[in-house]
Order: sequence, then C-alpha cells, then structure tokens
Amino acid sequence: MPHALALLAALVLAGPPAPLTSLTPDEVEALLGKPGVVILDVNVPTVWEDHHLPGAVHVDDPDLARFLPADRGATLVFYCYSPQCTASEEAAREAARLGYRDVRIMPAGIQGWIKAGKRFEAE
Repeated sequence: MPHALALLAALVLAGPPAPLTSLTPDEVEALLGKPGVVILDVNVPTVWEDHHLPGAVHVDDPDLARFLPADRGATLVFYCYSPQCTASEEAAREAARLGYRDVRIMPAGIQGWIKAGKRFEAE
C-alpha cells in the first residue's frame, strides 16, 4: 500500500502531461532525411497506401515500441490524417512514456501536408 500511495502522489505532483511540440508541414519538410529524425505515420493502411510523407515509417501495429529507434534521443515526429485526428498525439505521448526525449507531432496531418503542396509517396 505505501508504494501505491507514493505512485499516486508522484502522479498528482507531476500534473498534466507536458505539451507536445507541434510542427507545421514546412518545419517537418525541413527535417526529412536528416540523421536522427524518424517520421512516423499512424494512419490506417488505406490512407498510408494513398499518401504518406517521404521516408515515413508506417505504424501499423499497436506495439509502438517495435517501430521506434533504439536511440531514445532521436527526434520522433508523429502524424495522422488531420487536425481532428488524435492518433498522432496518443502515439507521441506513448513514445514519451517509453523514454523518448524529443517527441513532436504534425497536427495538420497528411491532409494538411497535401494541402500545403508538399511531395508525398504512395504504395
């Protein structure tokens, strides 16, 4: 019981989760292909097949850890479909819980990427 109380106290004192760094499509485009940067697409397979960022990793399984690099200092950028989609934020928070220190999201999603006229890939 003392351990449970200590954990509860730590959670209460920690407060709400820290806000994630949000990037625009232009900012993400500048990161493409840079060493130590991993772009992660959490869209459903049909969206992935039609449109995804160049070089992105498709997270198509609930076991997020298997898609993440060993280097916990890598820059991770998550995106999903649009600003209304919460999958990228959920995945980013999970990566932070796993110990990754530089976790970001692109709230515009693939929809905003395309609207900004950025290059994309398809399967």
